[in-house]
Amino acid sequence: MDDRIHIGAGEATMTAGTDDDGRSPEDRAFLKTNGEALVIRLFAASKTLRLYDVKNRATQRVLIEVMESLGRIMEREGRIFIRSSNEFLLLNEYRIPVEPQHYGPFEFWVGEMKKREVEAIEIGSMKAGSAATPPARSPRPSMIEASSSMRPSALRQAPVPAL
Repeated sequence: MDDRIHIGAGEATMTAGTDDDGRSPEDRAFLKTNGEALVIRLFAASKTLRLYDVKNRATQRVLIEVMESLGRIMEREGRIFIRSSNEFLLLNEYRIPVEPQHYGPFEFWVGEMKKREVEAIEIGSMKAGSAATPPARSPRPSMIEASSSMRPSALRQAPVPAL
């Protein structure tokens, strides 16, 4: 007896609970590694921004790391779509596996999204001709105004207050 849940019909059927999501093992490994890194960096940025001004070096460094993570994913995937489902985070509809030592950042973001009633955060494709990676690190980082294509474009609720 088949105890898996089937979604869809015909040739487009996907079986929930399996790794058969149409992605290659390399794609899944990329999303696992970079999705986990993005969640950890977003967590670090949220905590750093609570303590320091945006012009502080620590804040600048952590924001550069967030932009580098976003740039790597955008370059390969073309978009970033993060949503929570139960106690999991999904990146472009791939459930990011949580390593036990990194459970805190995942739990934090799932909780924040639920508390603020944010279903998903989407960052659309980059504009043609713009760099897919953030600028190289400099000895004195400075804030660069994000282009409209790098801002979340699909928050499901009203503006979210600062963390």
